[in-house]
Amino acid sequence: MTQKISKIEVACIVAISLLAIAVLTISAGGPQFSDELAYITLGINGFKDPLILNRYFHVYIQAIFMQLAPKPIIGVRLFWSLEMVFSALMIYFGIRLLNRKATAIHSIVGAFFFFSLPFFLTYSGATIVDFTSMVMVTGVLLFYLLSIRFENKTKWFLLAMGAMLFLSFKTKEVNLVASVAVVGLGLDGEGSFHWKLLWQKVRWTLLGMAGGVVIFMGLGALVVHDPL
Repeated sequence: MTQKISKIEVACIVAISLLAIAVLTISAGGPQFSDELAYITLGINGFKDPLILNRYFHVYIQAIFMQLAPKPIIGVRLFWSLEMVFSALMIYFGIRLLNRKATAIHSIVGAFFFFSLPFFLTYSGATIVDFTSMVMVTGVLLFYLLSIRFENKTKWFLLAMGAMLFLSFKTKEVNLVASVAVVGLGLDGEGSFHWKLLWQKVRWTLLGMAGGVVIFMGLGALVVHDPL
């Protein structure tokens, strides 16, 4: 059984995450590339571009942050900060799920390794679509692991996984590679593959994908006033 996370650990995670978001948002730079500026422009003005339809989940989410922030640049920086912190958190919890004997120390090492990567300085505040893709694919894998570890709540995690799969595709088409995780749903606790088990779980994943479609349409109606 995966080691339980104590209340003290949860409190520390929340406090450090909030501090990291604040520090990263304040110290972040800004857009560096023309495609970033194009997505920002589309989000601010509520325009649709048929040439980048598989980038629009990124456009929609970033647009919401820009609309809620006092200034668009602050929203962009906050969006980037949240992407970085959420990625680190998913790595933190993913390590605990991958190995039943993993402790907080292992997770902290993994999170520190992520924050040590050079792109934090090179692309500070740059909301390139690849960062959003990173969050989405990591989310798909995390929900896959959760569905395996907590069988009593498998259906809910599979629904979330399905939604993340669809929305990851609407972030960048190459994220279809994350769908390979669906094959793993057919594996039982001993590593044997069963088609019946796969179908039982895929049904909930497909239902989650339908939910992802509804979420995407809702965001479209909110940002560009067109659910389609």
